[in-house]
Amino acid sequence: MDQLQIHRDQRDKLDHDLREIQMNCLGYHHTYYEPTEKTRMEYDAILYKNAGMNTKHADNRNYFVRNSWQVICISRDPETPVPRAILNHFERCSPGSPYVADNLYHFPFTIYY
Repeated sequence: MDQLQIHRDQRDKLDHDLREIQMNCLGYHHTYYEPTEKTRMEYDAILYKNAGMNTKHADNRNYFVRNSWQVICISRDPETPVPRAILNHFERCSPGSPYVADNLYHFPFTIYY
């Protein structure tokens, strides 16, 4: 299997997991991969995009390479259960600092997947 297909498979699995988390927490899912400015989003939503690769080095070479994904959970409710569910689901997940924009609560994460 080539690297491009592996990357697509990982993205498909990440998409599935994010949709499942939101469905289990809220009963619906609005999950968007790299939305553009023209994308009409419905909230509560999860947005995600590829954030590049994370590498670990050993013996002057790449020891392993893992894709990283920027994920933002956007909610009208500051107490939404979705961010905690994301943290509990993904083994390698780093939360960012939550913020409010346009009267919506944003919970950013970096997921290494």
